[in-house]
Amino acid sequence: MQRYMINTRLLAMRICVRWQFFIALPAFCLVTRSALGGVLALQSLIVLMLAHELGHAALARYCGLQVERIELQLLQGSCVFSAPRSEIEAIIVSWGGVMAQLALFVVFEALYHGVQFSSAGSQFLYPIFAVFIAWNAISLAVNLLPIEGVDGHTAWKIVPAIRNGAFMEYVRARRAAAPVTLRARQ
Repeated sequence: MQRYMINTRLLAMRICVRWQFFIALPAFCLVTRSALGGVLALQSLIVLMLAHELGHAALARYCGLQVERIELQLLQGSCVFSAPRSEIEAIIVSWGGVMAQLALFVVFEALYHGVQFSSAGSQFLYPIFAVFIAWNAISLAVNLLPIEGVDGHTAWKIVPAIRNGAFMEYVRARRAAAPVTLRARQ
């Protein structure tokens, strides 16, 4: 049995989608009361989850970690990267996903309230806005819970790291090392 339904590369990373992810399609079709709405909602969910995991990947690369792959499964994803060398790196990477989601939330909320759509256009766009605003807000809240298994478990450790100066010490060290890293690559 094939492990991934989709196995491709994007930005020099493997993107893997398990077949279970597509179980959401019939549910989206029922909720939106149309096949087109279901497909649009599923595609929006793919983009939202991919953006979340790419946020983790971007900050993992900022920390100098190797990103192996991104996996999308039913209602969750994962960014598989090399082990962080410090707790600060784990904290930084954990904020990548919610920062990407928050950016998409702000953009789609502004579009939703700032642009006048025709009734036909708004019905076409409803599933997209529903995912990028409502689903995204719920997902953000869940991801930021300080419990095991979600980003918030590690992310909120940033508060003591900021208070004791460890976070800024790490950021200053990365900035100081960045020009050396760039010269070494040239």
